[in-house]
Amino acid sequence: MKTLGKMLLSMLLVSCFFTVLAEPVKTVESSKPLWTFGAKENWTVWWPADKGAPVFRTEKSGDDAILTLNASDKEMSLKYFEGRLKGAVVMQKASTFTLRAELLSGEGVELSLMLQDAQNELLVYKPVPLKTGLNTITWDINKDITTSYSYKNSPVDRKVDGDLHLWEITVKKAANMPEVKIKFLDASCVERRPLLDFVNVEVDTGHPINLVILPEAKEQPSIKVKNTSDLPVSFKIDVNVKAYDGREWNESADMSVQPRSEASKAIEDKSPSSGVRWVTWKLSSEGSSIEGRSSWARMKPSGPTNGLAPNFLFSICTHASWRTKDVREREFLALGLSGCKVVRDGPGWSQIEREKGKYKWDMMDEMTQLADKHGMEIQGNPGNCAKWAASEAKAANPSHLIWLFSAPVRGWDEWGKFNYAIAERYKGKIRFWEMGNETDLEFFWNGTTDEYIKYLKIAYENVKKADPKAFVMTCGFSGIGPHAGKKLNPDMQERTIREAQDYFDIHAFHQHGVFEKFQKTVDVELPKLRSVLKSPKPLYFNETAMYSCTIGEKGQAEILYKKLLLTFARGAIGYTWYDLRNDGTDLHEPEHNFGMLTQDFHPKAVYVAFNTLTGLLLDKKFVKQSDFGADTYVFEFSGPSGYVVTGWVEKESLAEKLAAFKVGKNAKAATVDLMGNETELPVYQGTVLWPITSECRFLVVRGGDKPECIGNVLTLPNTLVAEPGKPVTLACSVSNPLESPLKVQADIRLPDCLKAKDESKRTESVDAAGSKVISFEIVPGRRPADAPQGKPVIANVTYDFSGTPWKGELRQPVMLKTVIPADGIRQAEPVFRMQTENRVTNIFANDPSNARYAWTGPKDLSAAVWLGVEGENLITRVEVTDDIHQQSKSGEDMWQGDSIQYGFKAPGQKAQWEFGLNMKENGSPDVFCWFKPEGMADPAAKLNLKVSKIDGGVRYDASIPLADLGFTREILREGIKFNLIVNDSDLGKREGWIHIAPGIGDRKDPGPWPEVSFDLP
Repeated sequence: MKTLGKMLLSMLLVSCFFTVLAEPVKTVESSKPLWTFGAKENWTVWWPADKGAPVFRTEKSGDDAILTLNASDKEMSLKYFEGRLKGAVVMQKASTFTLRAELLSGEGVELSLMLQDAQNELLVYKPVPLKTGLNTITWDINKDITTSYSYKNSPVDRKVDGDLHLWEITVKKAANMPEVKIKFLDASCVERRPLLDFVNVEVDTGHPINLVILPEAKEQPSIKVKNTSDLPVSFKIDVNVKAYDGREWNESADMSVQPRSEASKAIEDKSPSSGVRWVTWKLSSEGSSIEGRSSWARMKPSGPTNGLAPNFLFSICTHASWRTKDVREREFLALGLSGCKVVRDGPGWSQIEREKGKYKWDMMDEMTQLADKHGMEIQGNPGNCAKWAASEAKAANPSHLIWLFSAPVRGWDEWGKFNYAIAERYKGKIRFWEMGNETDLEFFWNGTTDEYIKYLKIAYENVKKADPKAFVMTCGFSGIGPHAGKKLNPDMQERTIREAQDYFDIHAFHQHGVFEKFQKTVDVELPKLRSVLKSPKPLYFNETAMYSCTIGEKGQAEILYKKLLLTFARGAIGYTWYDLRNDGTDLHEPEHNFGMLTQDFHPKAVYVAFNTLTGLLLDKKFVKQSDFGADTYVFEFSGPSGYVVTGWVEKESLAEKLAAFKVGKNAKAATVDLMGNETELPVYQGTVLWPITSECRFLVVRGGDKPECIGNVLTLPNTLVAEPGKPVTLACSVSNPLESPLKVQADIRLPDCLKAKDESKRTESVDAAGSKVISFEIVPGRRPADAPQGKPVIANVTYDFSGTPWKGELRQPVMLKTVIPADGIRQAEPVFRMQTENRVTNIFANDPSNARYAWTGPKDLSAAVWLGVEGENLITRVEVTDDIHQQSKSGEDMWQGDSIQYGFKAPGQKAQWEFGLNMKENGSPDVFCWFKPEGMADPAAKLNLKVSKIDGGVRYDASIPLADLGFTREILREGIKFNLIVNDSDLGKREGWIHIAPGIGDRKDPGPWPEVSFDLP
């Protein structure tokens, strides 16, 4: 009833303040409820461990929060906040802020407010003393600011800039005062906003997760507009729709919506293809506008399917156990439709046994029933710690995360009994039990490695005793390699695999991030780690994904395809995507963008891609990998429904392939894209040709023989490097897959910077099962001014196998050697740009406790690099964009703060040069040399560095004599290797770096460094 009362009060406040103000743009002033301090909010006090025992208590009282400050002879100042609401609750054009609180006991206490504006300035509002009983405190947003502070290098002007967020409520108690008890009731603000701000817009298909279900396609996409104000509103609506296949269309209409009413407009779908539709919309009226984006998808669901997964475990992680019942049911519907077979979710020990000896099974019962209803099973995780089982000190900590992720030092026996009870209760329903989550990170385990091994051993023995057929998993370890979150237990995974291998059946592993790092971990690092195993322990990649905010939805869908297929092909038993829904709505926050669905249940591209993968591969087993060269992945699968081949070229610098497969004369073949769109491929004399490109696709063969890979029948140079003005040969090796001769016609289409020396079209006869080389001479020109350095220009080779249905086109990248003019430092376009996710290494990657350190895009960290020669000096200019410049180190240790590391290596030199550039706290330059070739003197003293602040970052201009590097103009004309990284430290810790190429920050290896040459007289 109290919650209902608060809601009614908030609604009353809204209606009371709904007044139109006489301004050029029609605006409305209204009271907006912000928070209620209720059961779903987690208000706490910031209290680091080094401050000693807490001097306060936090508790819930019905639908309110109570903060108690201990009696003390010292003055107290506490920061009271709700972490999840800091960025989630927005105050737009607020004029006042009102807080209601009741002083239950004590005296000498006052409250003040700190808000964060859009420029990150922290605004402090005047303190207000509390009187006994109910207090209603109202601050004037603009007039009651007493001081302000800079955060993330924000300007300090003591005024509101843009939207506001809560930072904290400061509670101050005078010295020599008794205990104080405060009940916090609710908070609201008065906003003055354009009338359109009170219009809510939603894309809706009438389906719970906004699908159009194929083949029936009964659902109708539409834009729904709801007017929440007491005034009529008229506007123009503009809608743009983009399909995954690149088709795009626009619609516009004039609309009016009555007060407290809604209207809708149907959206025409002008693409016949399956897949996601991205929608952007804009409403305009009387000088103001609002805009947003959403989505829907056309999809033939792959599920639900009956029974357990027949082979590989297609799995998704979700947090349904934290949600309301209606949201849980909606999530399980989405999971089932996608073809998911295993759901990684469920309450743990702390939720089930809140009171010692009393088990509360209702949530887990509901979860297993929902999973069964939708053709899935639960992958359970009994892990975490009951509060009463943690040490007394940790149980008393105001942060529940401290006791939740601790060892049960007061309840080892009870931990064992709980594992027996849960395994016995769900015997035959739950097969997989994971013991903890990423316990190698301090955030998820603040005990020792010895305690975790004991924890795992007790769980294993009791689960196996209750259900011998169950599988006990290690925690899903976060990954391999350095990580700031592993300082407490740096070798936990290694020790668990080596010392505790008798106490688990499955090695669970995560490793979020892009494919390149994941592939190296899977193929190189994991086999080393697992080499100590005395018996087979299958791998289960039970939480690995990538967020979409920096790579886009297409990039996210492609990473799912690549990472899942690699784990399938390497013998893992399953793959779990994290997670089903976005955790928030901030488009720039990584933790808010891992989901397959948006938070409001709209499909992302990765959801449809998962559905395609399950639809094609759920009944399949891995057969083999075919060799098409480095960085090309071709995997074959077979099952009752036919054969599937997957394949892609990983690097953009590599040529595409044309694979031939013997499939039998009765076979039907098709290529399928990530969205499930199928295109028939011609089978000629029992053979099908399938291009292997950078696109993520499938070759599907039905009704024929088991595919036999013949190989690449049109082999282009894997890497073609060209230097301007010097002819280069593009040799196309043609193999005839047939038992009869055929003629092949090849043609090349070239960009403007490449010219064919002779005829661009050739026709050759190729004997049965024979081969022939068709060559073209190409003369490269200069790289186009607008072409990004480090990326190839694209030639296209068209082919036509005469007398067959086989014709098409392959992509031939040409890497134009980077030739830098002598005055390259003055060129408008840099030699290198570093501004994409695949160039970023973050040592806090995917650790929720350190989410604030995650790379959020080019404004967070990026760089442009120019090179040139002036006189007898080599010049390097770097313009770094960095939202916070922070550097407290110098000299040899400068790499720990914001700085540059860069290197050169000339032919014949046995080692590379590596220098550091740094702007110190006082703005002065700093130089250091870490590596130099044998016999060379340290030239750091002769390296002239100028540093200057630029808009959004720092510029470094470095000049060093060529002779001190052992370089001559001839060496520079022939070419040297060059690389550079920018280190980033925003909040007192080195977060990682952004690089041109590997070989400096990750290891000291000039092999991967790019080669540059200089056009010198």
